[in-house]
Amino acid sequence: MEKDKMLLLENAKVAWRATIKSFEALIDGRDTIQNKKYFVSNFHNAIELFTKQLMVNQNDYRVLEIKNKDKEARLAKRYYSSNVRDFIDSLSPKEMLDLRTCDFSQIRIKDYYEKTKPENFDPDGAIKKLTRFRNEESHFIFTTDFLNDKDFVILGKFLFKYYSAICNEDLLPTLSWGRRGNAFLNENSGLMLRGIDYKTLNQSFTYKKQLQESKFTKLFLLKVDGRQLRWSDDRVGLYETAEAIFFNCQDVSALYSFEDIWDYLVSYEKYNLIDIEFCEGEGTQEDGYVIVKWKGNR
Repeated sequence: MEKDKMLLLENAKVAWRATIKSFEALIDGRDTIQNKKYFVSNFHNAIELFTKQLMVNQNDYRVLEIKNKDKEARLAKRYYSSNVRDFIDSLSPKEMLDLRTCDFSQIRIKDYYEKTKPENFDPDGAIKKLTRFRNEESHFIFTTDFLNDKDFVILGKFLFKYYSAICNEDLLPTLSWGRRGNAFLNENSGLMLRGIDYKTLNQSFTYKKQLQESKFTKLFLLKVDGRQLRWSDDRVGLYETAEAIFFNCQDVSALYSFEDIWDYLVSYEKYNLIDIEFCEGEGTQEDGYVIVKWKGNR
């Protein structure tokens, strides 16, 4: 495998996969700080890596900077006298340590997506917003408004547009991630990404609404709501309640991991959608039980 692909494109795909995973959680209404952080950081990282791969593909010498230059600038001379891709493939492991990629903040990203009209690439300023959120999350500057409903809709719509752009540039195989749409989407495009409809991201979108309408919530109402869940420990927080559901409700644990269940409970509590009660067993040898009661819309 060529080194530039290994270091850039493959890592970009890893970041993209992680972006989609967090995106799916947020679309489902699980707007935990963890999911928001992961979505922002991975999406920003994916854009950076995909764009730098395009810089390599287009033989843009600004993609690399040489950290350690000797008096004769031998590495720099090699770099500027050869094709960027060929230069990267010729590097030894030691020489790789003398290089770094360019400062991403200095790149005009839309210039490298040649099959996309620049004026249509990011009309809502999503990349600027994403960069601000990336700086906030990396410095732990969180407010209750971090990646709110409205901001997530903007970034989510851009994710669809960006997905179309990287498919058009042949950076991702379309069948792996969804169905190729037009180069840029409109409200009626109907593009699906991993089963998520672009039209979900409309003005009425809220995390709370998505949470209450999620498949998990429908299953929760059928299999968990009001049920006595056997539990031996009188410490009952969200973590313990997630364990009680996981071990007592096989219909739920067959479909959802413990981490997913905990995620949903954190979000339920945030929106005051559940009450949790612990009842002690009648005898000293008897386990107690947890009851989780739904308070939201049905």
